[in-house]
Amino acid sequence: MGVLLSILLLLLVFAVGAVVGRLLRLTVKVPAPVLIVEALTGALGLLSYLAFMPPAGFLLPVDSALVFSCTAYGVGLLAAWLPCDFAALAGAALSAALVFALLCSLLAITLRDSATREIPNALSLTVALLGLVSIFIGPTAAFPWTDHLIGAFAVSVPLLVLALVASGSFGLGDVKLMAAAGVFLGWQLVLVAACIGILIGGVYALYLLLVRKKGRKEHFAFGPALCAGIALSLFVGQPLIIWYLGFL
Repeated sequence: MGVLLSILLLLLVFAVGAVVGRLLRLTVKVPAPVLIVEALTGALGLLSYLAFMPPAGFLLPVDSALVFSCTAYGVGLLAAWLPCDFAALAGAALSAALVFALLCSLLAITLRDSATREIPNALSLTVALLGLVSIFIGPTAAFPWTDHLIGAFAVSVPLLVLALVASGSFGLGDVKLMAAAGVFLGWQLVLVAACIGILIGGVYALYLLLVRKKGRKEHFAFGPALCAGIALSLFVGQPLIIWYLGFL
């Protein structure tokens, strides 16, 4: 019976994610078939749920995986007026919702930029607002608020300099996206996100050159690569940092 309920719950999470996808396509005018958008947002909903909620919770801190703590994701604030177990569960649910909102925003940016080579300011602002919330709750809530502040400039300022010096290297939409992502991720993870995004973009550019779809001086939308870097950094950024520091 427990397995059946778990399956039904996962189906419910996917359905809610799909509904969000339909609303996203209508409000943001995502240029993609509605079924594809719904399937993608449904999958993102499942990923966000499994990342935080029991029994998986693979984004829980290593020392408290499967054993919720009132300090996880900044839910100590909730524990002041809720029982510890319930406060931790509520914090995990809010973290999952926050990450789901971020992933949906990144998906919308990816689809819009791929089609129009423009990143709407409203979507970058949404990521920034989610970043402000992440200072208090979410997978990066344990970082000092100064990390979030520095993160807003750690990558965006170098990208802005490149955009001004080397015309066409990056667009201002890319700069604003990384500034907003830096607020959410903090300076360490946003640096990882930039490295992953530039690596993915470089591989894609090489592919376009090899198949002769783009010339050396032609440009392509870099936002999708940056969005992929942001999402991957959120899930695997900390292990990558630990792995890298192991070589120093």
